Amino acid sequence: MLQAEIHLTPCFLQQHLRAAVPRTVAAGKRQEVVWCNGVCRRDWCISLLSELPSIVPSIHRWTLQHQPVSSVEVSSERVLCCSSYCRGEFLRFYAPSSSSMAKRSYKQAFLDVGFTSISDRSSVKPQCVLCFQVLSNELLKENKLKRHLATKHAEHVNKVGEFFERREAALKRSRLEPAMNPALLAAKQATPASYIIAQCIARKMKEAHKQLVKPAAMDMARLVCGDDAAKKMQSISLSDNTIRSRIVDLSLDIKDQVVARMKKAGKWRYQLDESTDVGNDAQLMIFGRYEGETDLEEEFIFCTPMKTTTTGADIFNVMDNFQQEGLSWENCVSLCTDGAPAMFGVRQGFTARVKQVNPNVGIFHCLLHRENLAAQHLLPDLSAVMQEVVAVVNFVKASAVNSRLFEKMCVDFGSEFQRLLFYSSVRWLSRGKDLRRVVELRTELQIFLNEKNHRHAIRFHEKPWMLKVCYLNDVFASVNELNTSMQGRDQNIITLSEKLLAFKEKLLLWKGKLERGSTVAFPSLNEYLEAWEDDEIGALDAIKPVLVNHLENLIIEFDRYIPDRDLASQHWIRNPFQAEVDDLSEDAHGLQEEFVELHHDEFHRQLHAKASLGEFWTAVKKEKPIIGAEVMNVLLPFATTYLCEQGFSALTVIKTKARNCLDPGHDMRIALSKIEPRMEDIMQTKLQLHLSH
Repeated sequence: MLQAEIHLTPCFLQQHLRAAVPRTVAAGKRQEVVWCNGVCRRDWCISLLSELPSIVPSIHRWTLQHQPVSSVEVSSERVLCCSSYCRGEFLRFYAPSSSSMAKRSYKQAFLDVGFTSISDRSSVKPQCVLCFQVLSNELLKENKLKRHLATKHAEHVNKVGEFFERREAALKRSRLEPAMNPALLAAKQATPASYIIAQCIARKMKEAHKQLVKPAAMDMARLVCGDDAAKKMQSISLSDNTIRSRIVDLSLDIKDQVVARMKKAGKWRYQLDESTDVGNDAQLMIFGRYEGETDLEEEFIFCTPMKTTTTGADIFNVMDNFQQEGLSWENCVSLCTDGAPAMFGVRQGFTARVKQVNPNVGIFHCLLHRENLAAQHLLPDLSAVMQEVVAVVNFVKASAVNSRLFEKMCVDFGSEFQRLLFYSSVRWLSRGKDLRRVVELRTELQIFLNEKNHRHAIRFHEKPWMLKVCYLNDVFASVNELNTSMQGRDQNIITLSEKLLAFKEKLLLWKGKLERGSTVAFPSLNEYLEAWEDDEIGALDAIKPVLVNHLENLIIEFDRYIPDRDLASQHWIRNPFQAEVDDLSEDAHGLQEEFVELHHDEFHRQLHAKASLGEFWTAVKKEKPIIGAEVMNVLLPFATTYLCEQGFSALTVIKTKARNCLDPGHDMRIALSKIEPRMEDIMQTKLQLHLSH
């Protein structure tokens, strides 16, 4: 029992003693408390302390250590007034001596669930790096920290350790930051705006940021919001170096996200191509495809210049350097590229070198390139006609005077088109578009060439020659339609096989019709023949062998470049609910069984009606992994290098003659990627923030 009599004020009793005494005891004694002029009855206090002898030494030490001004020695009595002590001091003094529990220590593994450590006197407490909440030492358990992450920050549950490390670094820096001053607050507001403008510049592939964006924004802010708003706009830094730095930060963040998603997917496919830009630099461009959370994802990987040569070894070395990001060649399932020797060389080509490190990788030759090669070949008669058409176009287009005169004539005649188009053999659609303009403007060309006494003017009066031009226009219009339908994102071997098989069958159909004298399948040819009613059949018979031979040659070339064995046969993937179980292979254990389950699954039947092919099979794979894996082996490989071709088109916009020294890799990633950069994470990595001067 405490030897000294203790007088406790009500405030002290409520704020200090009850905080230290277990609630059950305090609750049991609460009804015995009798107040007398603001002082608790002494007998009750002594009785309470006698029942809890463990707290007596602590309170005694407390009273001896602290000599409050209001404490008075009265015959071994110590009067403790609440005005002399704060509750926090008492509890910090009392807690260490009253608890026999061992203090928990912080483990580095806790950072993987979003918690760093913070010291609080003699104990270590966990602090969330996302919301900065500090928990008690007793919660230094992995399961309890995981519960906080799952309930408070569910969107970050699957983030990798690097994400939390960046947040921890930002948190530790913020502990050292002084109180926010107006200048720092303005910088924190202006810097994200600078990043957003940099992202817009890269996405739109434009350069006029300092010359256009900032002056326009300042003028708008001044007129709408006043001079103060214009001054805030002025503080946003948009200098060339700043924008370049912002673009690099955004690009690296997107790259980190892409690499993390590829690692999570486990398997990925590449398409790659190489081309020369306006600065005479060889640029290697790579895109990847992998399984996402809800759909198949296609993402820009990188665009990098080839410093010297562009051999298969050089391309492999560049790709191998990127694999150092933690992406193994063993997880690369397939490659799609064009048929250049540097890519497809049997011994020294890029694909041959990849085969050496991963013999199981699949190699695909771009179907767009193969389709273009198959359609290029012309028999001598039609090749001569095409050369003369190109000569006529060049005569009009090569001279500025001729071009203007011809345009004026077309305007006077009320023609649908006023200009011809140059022919370029390297452009897939050029031949068909060039022929269409010539056929549409044949009357105007005939008059113009007669006025200029051109040697090919007589050709537009020759019926067989014009029939061949109309035929070529119809054929290459169909070829262009096929080529255009094969372009675009999210193409796979299933969709392209359907289009190619249909076109090959149409060639056989057209050949049969033409042999029977029918020209219905050729609109331009049919229209021109109907205009010559006097000798329609005789004119067609004169050139029929040439046209039939060309169709036969097209059939042969398409079979040579795109044999049926290279096209997909698993058409049940397109609509499994209209297929039969016998359409699937019996070799894979469980494949047909899961197909039967899927066939009777009403939920997935409804999902198939409204979702894309990738979304549907991604959802199916989560429940039926065997059939899902079988389908992914067909859907995921690239069948064309369209994304690379599209990327090179963007490259011509980004890297111009005025910016021919630009390294476009980071700009390309922001312009072509569908992933949004994490602005909040980027801002937390900034050590210093600056306003525009």
